[in-house]
Amino acid sequence: KEAEAALTQAKADNKITQQEHDDLAAKNDAVTAAKADAAKAVEGLPAGDAKDGLNGRLAKVDGIDVPAVDENGNGKPDAEEAAEAVNAATAKVAEAEAK
Repeated sequence: KEAEAALTQAKADNKITQQEHDDLAAKNDAVTAAKADAAKAVEGLPAGDAKDGLNGRLAKVDGIDVPAVDENGNGKPDAEEAAEAVNAATAKVAEAEAK
């Protein structure tokens, strides 16, 4: 729930900064690690209602989808924009070289 709340807060301004991305990735990693630890603990329990109930609760624990960095908030990941800019510049250089 902490990771989900952080994701909601990070998305509030329609931008994802590098810091927000890194923080969200760390929170997602923490959820994954905690779920793995809990699964090991539950696995060691004897079969029965308690184990089944805990497995059911554990099945509902999910990480978050960490969004890509989008500093300018245009909905396109910054890495994609950078790649497009490099491609455009490469085309312009090739055009200039051909003249």
